Amino acid sequence: MNVLTQLKPQIFIRNAFKKTLDFIAEARPVKPNRNLFSQAASFSDFLLVEDSFLCPIVGTDEMFTIFMMKDGALGAGFWLTPMAHELLTENEMTARLESLAEMLSQIKNPDVSLQMIFDAEPDLHSDRVVKENECETFAKEIAAKRFEFISKFACQPKYGLRLFKRRVLFTMRIDGEHPLEKSQFAKDNELNAQAKNLQMRITILRDLFVHVKAGCHASEFKPRVLDREECLAFLRDSLHSLDMRQASQARHCLKSAENVSLAEQTLYHNVEMTPYGIGMENNSWQMASLLDLPETTSAAVLARLLSLKMPHRIVVNFRPVVKSSDLDSKRYLLKHAEDAYGLRQVEDISAAQMRMTRGESLMAFSMHFLMRNEQVKLEDVPAQGAMRAVLSEVTAALGCLFIEENLCAPLVFAATLPFQNSKEICGLVARDTRLLSLNLVSMLPVYGGFKGSKTPMIQMISRAGERIHLNPRDANGASHLAVLGGSGAGKSFSIANMAVAFMSEHPKAKVFIIDKKTSYTTLAWLAAENGGASFLNPPQNFPNIFSGVFDDGIDEERLPSIVNILLTAISLLSPKAELSATHTRVLSDALRLTFAEKARQSENRFDYESGSVVATLKHGVSLPRLSEVVNNLSSACDALQFSSHIALVLAEYLSPFIGAGPYSKLFDCVAIEDTEHNSPLLTLCDLDSVSGDPILLVLTVQSVILEILRRVKPSKKGTPPEASLLIIEEVGVLASESPALVAFIRDAWKTMRKFGVTCVGVTNEVSDYTDKPGPKEIWNVSPNKLILTQNHSAITEMETRINEGRNGLVPSLYHCELLRSLKMSKGEYSEAFWMGEKDQGTYIYVPTGFDYWCAASDPTDLFNLKNLSRCLSEKAKEISNPVFHSVALLADKFPAGVKQNGELRILSEMEMERLISEWVVENLAETLVAV
Repeated sequence: MNVLTQLKPQIFIRNAFKKTLDFIAEARPVKPNRNLFSQAASFSDFLLVEDSFLCPIVGTDEMFTIFMMKDGALGAGFWLTPMAHELLTENEMTARLESLAEMLSQIKNPDVSLQMIFDAEPDLHSDRVVKENECETFAKEIAAKRFEFISKFACQPKYGLRLFKRRVLFTMRIDGEHPLEKSQFAKDNELNAQAKNLQMRITILRDLFVHVKAGCHASEFKPRVLDREECLAFLRDSLHSLDMRQASQARHCLKSAENVSLAEQTLYHNVEMTPYGIGMENNSWQMASLLDLPETTSAAVLARLLSLKMPHRIVVNFRPVVKSSDLDSKRYLLKHAEDAYGLRQVEDISAAQMRMTRGESLMAFSMHFLMRNEQVKLEDVPAQGAMRAVLSEVTAALGCLFIEENLCAPLVFAATLPFQNSKEICGLVARDTRLLSLNLVSMLPVYGGFKGSKTPMIQMISRAGERIHLNPRDANGASHLAVLGGSGAGKSFSIANMAVAFMSEHPKAKVFIIDKKTSYTTLAWLAAENGGASFLNPPQNFPNIFSGVFDDGIDEERLPSIVNILLTAISLLSPKAELSATHTRVLSDALRLTFAEKARQSENRFDYESGSVVATLKHGVSLPRLSEVVNNLSSACDALQFSSHIALVLAEYLSPFIGAGPYSKLFDCVAIEDTEHNSPLLTLCDLDSVSGDPILLVLTVQSVILEILRRVKPSKKGTPPEASLLIIEEVGVLASESPALVAFIRDAWKTMRKFGVTCVGVTNEVSDYTDKPGPKEIWNVSPNKLILTQNHSAITEMETRINEGRNGLVPSLYHCELLRSLKMSKGEYSEAFWMGEKDQGTYIYVPTGFDYWCAASDPTDLFNLKNLSRCLSEKAKEISNPVFHSVALLADKFPAGVKQNGELRILSEMEMERLISEWVVENLAETLVAV
């Protein structure tokens, strides 16, 4: 027997003993730092973050922040944009989660710990300060008031709505020894080893950072690097009450000091600690931990928690499990199991191991739910704390079991702070379980509501309760918008709010509104006090389509639009008229000839005193008349060598629009060119007087649009256009079957885009956008759509059209179900669906008193406003904007109109006097304070 044979039993025993020790070491908690056993004198003893430094990413100019911990660990973090899941299909959501799971499954380093923190708190937005000099216009003032109005929903929930701010923080941490821990007595070679070790961990963390960032981008989470100041602010947010943060705003936003530990800079008030919670003045935190996973995990299961109206935080700590030999051991021990529970465990272990062989990774996982009790002190938590009630809601929503932490709340809270998911702390908390990476991502809190547009403009609230903005000008191409508003859905309020928001963001903007029985008279009065307003009231006055004479005749960019209007006029009166490209060419050349004649006439005039022709200055240019264009049709045919019959046909078709024709006022009036072509802040066109004549109505709208194009075009070539807004209410007025009308809209909207104009079409009829050529074209050329609350019959009509393969306005039946879920409470709020070029989602519109009065159309409302502004200007003659102050007074005192028993009424003289007295006292007080 050789020596090797003799040693075999000893080797076997030694290996078995070693495996047993490994198994025991793996099973028992990691030995914690001794400091964690002692009673902390301050909560700052639990804070690990010490310092930070910037580190470059190899091969790029980008830097990221590395944080150093007291226990020697290094960390880095990202802010992630929460997933707006509302309009994602199951396949799209699964694809994003699988991409995230694939990234996590590739992390194998046993020293790495990861963490995701989902934080939801009232959006107090205390860092927003509106300065007085920012409100120099009425629009900016109203926008600031709306901001304040929305902000109140954070502290004073109303209509079951609360304003929340949600954010997701992803942190990564790599363990190791502190580089300064033994440096005082270390030798040179030991210092070099420590430096190399530190550099190695920095390299590992940098590689992990790049890997996680790429994975988040692939999953469309748009990561943004966490910097030093943001980390400090987050810690301060966590450990101070909401009232403290507002009261101590200057200190809360104080920048970090370089020579003081970040942990020491976090607290500026006492933090109380008990086994059942954490207290900060009149706020308190309660903690709960996941005890039992749900039977099955599904995508977006945590999205159900967006309905919670209490400030809360969900924290998931996880790290890769490199040694999974205990699964083999457990499976071996259960191989003879015959009971149902044992058999189920064997199946689960086998399934887990099979999935691991296919690329999934096993993760140590724990989830903690934190709830902030507002206005509940720590000593009152046992009686008034809301955790138990909220947990019943959470447990029902997620189908899993949470346990309230009543014995070690401070330690659990410490484990949920950024970079503090250390093995030591998590070992003491002992709430870890194991999950495969694909199941893990289903349990990550990454969901949020509709995010709206990037650029601020229209202020709204998402249905998830988050402050958002909507801005059609964020579209890559055209910024046009098509609005479909159901009856009573607040259409006029929404449009008035949009116009004011536009003027607020673009103070030099020009706004044009085309309406029938207009609801925007107040808006025009306000504009008249600040930038000017003009009114078009056809048939009293029509815009002249021939405006725009230049030195060399007609503006070639304007010519096609003029031709299209004339072709539309022909098709409206003579639907069977057969017009070809030849007719168009002759009409175009006749217009050129006429404009050239007018240009020559403007250069010279006959002086009767001297009896000769003299040169004149370029002012008071006479505009062409359609009858003059008709007279030049024959000349155009001769020049083009076309048959004279073409001129006779065109002249016959245009005869109703010249001379004594019924529509001669449109195109055959004597007029002088407006060489200044200045435009006021707001132009309001009321089509009520021409609405009874479909032909006159359509041609008037086209003429107005052409006039708007003239006004928004820069006067000098190369000058960038100012942002402008065109709103067409009741787009059903463009319901003609004329192909020329459709071509006109297409060309006009294209030109509007070039001149920086946002065109908004509005109607309350689905059939307008689906069946009628003019409105249908507006819907098609508008990349942004807004659908306000619809009645069930309108949604059913959309569904029927989709099922029949026709245009149902929305892409799918799912969108119809989404529209069906929109709610409305008359006089309170309405929900709507925004379908932008990139971003889509639902939001809640809560109108302010300003929205009501800016869209007031009832004669009683207008009388009250006009009377109040008249009286106010008499009492305070120095006031330059009495209409605005009257609107502000009425918006504050009567936000839904002056009513009695639900009916509008006129303000009494006594009420008027009282309102004005209050205004005078308030403004006098402000003057005294200023002095």
